[in-house]
Amino acid sequence: MIRYFAFLGVVLKTAECHSWLACTDYTEKNGATWEPGKCRGFARGAYRKAPKTDGFGFDRGFDHRVIETEPCQVPKNDSTQYTRSHPMAVYYPGQQVVLVHPMKNHGADARCSNIYIPDSGNWLFRSERNPSRDPSLSGFKKNLVFDLGRSPGIQDFNGNLSISSVYPKPGYQNAPRFCENPDKAMATFSFNVPRNLTAGRYTFIWLWAFNSREQLYSSCFEVQIAPTKISKNNFLRENGIRDTSEPCGGMTSNSDIRGNTNPGCKMFRGSAYSQQPKKPKNINKGQRILSENAQPTTAVTTRIPVTM
Repeated sequence: MIRYFAFLGVVLKTAECHSWLACTDYTEKNGATWEPGKCRGFARGAYRKAPKTDGFGFDRGFDHRVIETEPCQVPKNDSTQYTRSHPMAVYYPGQQVVLVHPMKNHGADARCSNIYIPDSGNWLFRSERNPSRDPSLSGFKKNLVFDLGRSPGIQDFNGNLSISSVYPKPGYQNAPRFCENPDKAMATFSFNVPRNLTAGRYTFIWLWAFNSREQLYSSCFEVQIAPTKISKNNFLRENGIRDTSEPCGGMTSNSDIRGNTNPGCKMFRGSAYSQQPKKPKNINKGQRILSENAQPTTAVTTRIPVTM
């Protein structure tokens, strides 16, 4: 199906094919190329619809348009939605985490695409601790984990279209190799796990607002919150995962929240693609684009409802 949208007097034609989280714990920040061995956590049911070794970004119906009573594509069932090769994520409070998704042509980069393609916001919310079922969409929204920002759009470029080609960037469109394969290019988010999150199991939901905040897509995934970094590493080893490294430092997807709270992790120095192309002189204004729901500059769990 093809849909058309008017934006600032320009008619856009977009394919009805949207995105999902391919990985919920990736070991490289601002990466450009999918490497299955770097993924240690997956979205619910990924082993069926987005298996890690069966190509990246192939559309098998893993995207989900959100409604209030069905925020997730499939109901919660931890025993059937994960496997040893596609486990749920394990975090600890204060950890910096990287999420991965395919672009599916939804990038505004003046070198290769329509500069009017929007990003209307990205968020992570969560359930209460140890839930037996999924909350409603409004129930998820009571617990904001992190505002992942939005990517700069035509309203932010101020005539300097080179801003659209600078990476890393906040929001959905952080895909350094987007122009090489707009459909299947890998994009990443990064966020800090709230330091006050009590150990236990939670359901997280990623929400992406594409054309507007009424057009929401989601991926749901379970997270085991370990009390410490040491216990997190023990969980990973029990799942047969030897790589316990962590990405850390640098800008998160919310450009008001920088650095990390990871105890003892090495300073992040960026990926090989994080400075391509060279930064224009006036990029600071374009890079500091946040959603209207941007949160304070401390990584804490917010309990107030968020209007979207």
